[in-house]
Amino acid sequence: MADKIVVEAAARESRGKNEARRQRVAGKVPATLYGGKDGAISLTVNTKQVSQILRSPTGHNTLFQVAFEGKEQPAIVKAWQVDPVSGNYVFGSPLFDRATIALGNGKTLVIQAKGNAPTRPYVQSVTWDEKPYTRSWFSHAQIAKGGTIVFEMGAQPNEKFGAAATDRPPSFA
Repeated sequence: MADKIVVEAAARESRGKNEARRQRVAGKVPATLYGGKDGAISLTVNTKQVSQILRSPTGHNTLFQVAFEGKEQPAIVKAWQVDPVSGNYVFGSPLFDRATIALGNGKTLVIQAKGNAPTRPYVQSVTWDEKPYTRSWFSHAQIAKGGTIVFEMGAQPNEKFGAAATDRPPSFA
């Protein structure tokens, strides 16, 4: 039997895009725990712990325990970040080193994560078709055109990457 996976959580009193941004800079992921007699609970969880779960062989289907206020509750990842207003894809830590996606009409999207490892979950820089890409998100229209996207990963956050207001998703700016 596999070892029990426990993710430490803390209460999240504040909500909204500014609070979510603050939590991410602090290495936390805003989360909501559903189920149980207390209803939905707003939490923050450790980015590295969640990344390890998503990188595991069972990925987002991994059953784990959320430790909160001295109790543990079973959980499973239901969804991850897509900008709810625009539908843009917001960067997270890649779960793979390389993927090739046939888009149809002869177009292909190649996504590569150089230096990707559980101990290197932070995006340092991105190139798209060998050109620097400073945004922290992609639109669906961009992805549909195909190309090659390369993420350079690192052990520490690059707080300058995607920090400019023009590099944030439109509804986050």
